[in-house]
Amino acid sequence: TVARTWLGGASLWTFAAPIMREVAAQFDEACNAAVLSGEDVVYVARIPYANPTTPENLRKMQPALTAGAALILPDEPLDAVCYSCTSASVVIGDAEIETAIQAAKPGVPV
Repeated sequence: TVARTWLGGASLWTFAAPIMREVAAQFDEACNAAVLSGEDVVYVARIPYANPTTPENLRKMQPALTAGAALILPDEPLDAVCYSCTSASVVIGDAEIETAIQAAKPGVPV
């Protein structure tokens, strides 16, 4: 995996930067990565959102969840995917969010 290769001595950015650039370009948003501790690595991707914050605009985020999840380390195993928009989570619902993310990352806990 990318993490194992990086731990073997290669720079994290050698592997992460191309993926992060692709995510940033696809969604026209910033994409960041950070090493928390030891072997833990977190990848962050944003999906499009339209202001103002209304239930209708929050619901419009759901179709982008699958595409956003697919861009996070394609073909690499993940320990989990977290969707961190509390307002949209309430409007869309946990089951629908899990379904959308698992369409791209089957079997990964959401």
